[in-house]
Amino acid sequence: MPAVPANASVSASLTQAVLQAAENLGVSRDYLLQACGLHESQLSDPDARISLNAQQLLWQTIQEQLVHAEPGLAIGLQMAPVPFSVLGYLLQSSHTLDEALHTAQRYQRLVGEGGELQLQEDKQCLQLIYLPSQPQHPANRPRILALMACWVQWMRPLLKDFQLLEVHFAHSQPQELEDYQTCFGCPLRFDVEHYALVLPAEQRQARLTQANPAVQTLLRQHAEALLARLPSESLSARVVSLLSAQLGHGE
Repeated sequence: MPAVPANASVSASLTQAVLQAAENLGVSRDYLLQACGLHESQLSDPDARISLNAQQLLWQTIQEQLVHAEPGLAIGLQMAPVPFSVLGYLLQSSHTLDEALHTAQRYQRLVGEGGELQLQEDKQCLQLIYLPSQPQHPANRPRILALMACWVQWMRPLLKDFQLLEVHFAHSQPQELEDYQTCFGCPLRFDVEHYALVLPAEQRQARLTQANPAVQTLLRQHAEALLARLPSESLSARVVSLLSAQLGHGE
């Protein structure tokens, strides 16, 4: 599992998106800000950072306050397809899904340090696995469900023949599955080891409909500058990240 960096943080733009989605669903924005110790001034710059602990507390409060069978899915569907800072635009302008996924791995810390995207592939399937950095945290379920819903809503319009083979969940099967089917529309597996979206392997090379190489170059320069501003990862964390990216290709 990924280690939690010292002073782990998430982007202010992500926090803004979560707050706006919750407010759209009837939860008081002021109450949420007060509950997790945040102020509007901390969120005015989309490239600013807030602590991961505050973000986790935000998700816990949403889970408690939002009257919904699965608050995480409800928030995720409200957020999608929101680009979270520069990373969202980088993904949209990628040439292929493969390029987008490697971009997501490279720059995922720009969105947040609450977990890590890993890719596993065989001849039939490509798995997009999310590993939370705090595996037992009570905020994981709503937070990761929202993330998965966002990923699906992001990919659908960008891939002409988008298909999900399965979706995996680390938590137990709930009594109500209607929201899951509405969001994912494929077979669901619960009580498995990891949260994961499972796609046909051939979709990895599928072209994205909004590919823009010129925009990519500019966005990558900005993304690299933002990444350089974050506290450095440990050597072991960087090695794990690089090895994970290579293992995704079977190298």
